[in-house]
Amino acid sequence: MHDDVLLEREGRVAVVVLNRPQRLNAFTAATARRAWEVLDEIAADDSLRAVVLTGAGRGFCAGADLKALGGADGARDDDWGSPRGMIDFAQRLRALPQPSIAAVNGVAAGAGFGIALAADLRVAGSGASFVAAQVRTAQVPDAGLTWFLPRMIGIERALRVCLLGQPIAAAEALAWGLVGEVVPDDRVRSRAVELAREIAAGPRTAIRLTRRAVHASAESDLESALDLEYRALVEANRDPDVAEAIRAFVEKRPPRFG
Repeated sequence: MHDDVLLEREGRVAVVVLNRPQRLNAFTAATARRAWEVLDEIAADDSLRAVVLTGAGRGFCAGADLKALGGADGARDDDWGSPRGMIDFAQRLRALPQPSIAAVNGVAAGAGFGIALAADLRVAGSGASFVAAQVRTAQVPDAGLTWFLPRMIGIERALRVCLLGQPIAAAEALAWGLVGEVVPDDRVRSRAVELAREIAAGPRTAIRLTRRAVHASAESDLESALDLEYRALVEANRDPDVAEAIRAFVEKRPPRFG
């Protein structure tokens, strides 16, 4: 069971690997429970400054494992929490104190699509694709997909994606702003780790507060967003990283943040 989700450490970067390649990393009850444990472990570890989420093998995540979820008569077994299990995973991923990057290798389907969007940043392989596959099994998009997708690409496009279930290729995902960059398939993880290391080397408090303010702005009016921005600035200016950044600027050297 514990091999379903792996936690690897690369310095200050945590790499979470969904590890059911024979099922395109689809979630079962055991996968969901292990995934929650891994994210809780990361959240409690102050030495980790950034997180990369990826999938083993040729896919990122195919959502819920329908073979494990349904009985022989096609009935669903929701005891383990699908959709709850994957909704909770997406929620915990977004709630992490560390910024997260989804390294999307291959397909991100169904709830796997939602999980990819729950990360702060996304790097996709050139052969990656995104598909809201739930309509094909008479289900509703989950893992936060109904919240993230319209905010990123607009309601018209989001409805077309969800109602028609048509795949979005990596190049189209880049053009729509669903991913930040597309790289060769064999560079997805390494590129995501590069970005994570750059973030991990930055000023911790400023990064945490910036991330919080940017995400909150999506649900705020201008006055509330500016108030949060001001309070974030006040808190950030109390951090020792500010003095180090100023010293580094004066001394014409790279800053060394704690």
